Amino acid sequence: MPALHTGRQDKRERAPAGAVLWDGAALGLTALLLAFLPAVRAAPAADLTGAFVVESFDAFSRQWMEKLSRAQSYRRSNRMRFEKTPRGFLAEYVGYDLASRQIRVKPTDSRPTPFIGVLTYNETVLRSFGRSREKAAQGPFTVVETRPVMEVFRYSAGRWEY
Repeated sequence: MPALHTGRQDKRERAPAGAVLWDGAALGLTALLLAFLPAVRAAPAADLTGAFVVESFDAFSRQWMEKLSRAQSYRRSNRMRFEKTPRGFLAEYVGYDLASRQIRVKPTDSRPTPFIGVLTYNETVLRSFGRSREKAAQGPFTVVETRPVMEVFRYSAGRWEY
């Protein structure tokens, strides 16, 4: 019976001998570097202690709050809502109280997701009045509403995910 042709050829058959040896050397070098760079690897299961997981979620949640801070700047610049009132103009946008950040980490019974992280913070509505639209946009802004926000993240495959 003739062999089936799949349309693919083994690259080693066509590659020069030096290229195959270099590939092996590159793989060996990569393995050596990974052995000496523990930060590159995910935490081993033995390191999934409460302290490690809480510290990693703390760092993750700080990065998340930085994203919210950038979103707040964008909203103030590009998504401000204006309304004409008898007093002039009202300007309003949504922001975040970064100082209100609180975190909690909880273990689960799930093997693929051994922990969940709960991040709570306050979302704020900021408002300003002015005689013109431009004056209202300049502020000063005051917080007129505060809403609590709770976000839940999962720890899976050695990292925090939304």
